[in-house]
Amino acid sequence: MTALKEVKAMIDTDIKQLILNTAKYSRAKRSYAEYFLLANPSMKLYPHTKLITEKLQKIADGEQHFYIISMPPTAREESYNY
Repeated sequence: MTALKEVKAMIDTDIKQLILNTAKYSRAKRSYAEYFLLANPSMKLYPHTKLITEKLQKIADGEQHFYIISMPPTAREESYNY
C-alpha cells in the first residue's frame, strides 16, 4: 500500500510540474518578458532589460514596426555584480 501511495505522489508531482510548465509556455507566448525569462532562466529583468522587452512586445504585437535602442557601454556593466 505504501508503494502505491508513493507512485501516486510521484504522478501527482509530475502532473503539477506539467501544468506549471504549460502555464509558463502559455505566458511566454503572450509576453516577450516571460519568453525572455523562460529562455534565460539564470537572468533576471533589470530595469533596462524590462524597458527593452516592453518595446519588443509592441513590435511582436504589431503596434510598432521598429525601435532604435542606444545604450552607453557601461549600462550593461553596472547591472551585473562582478
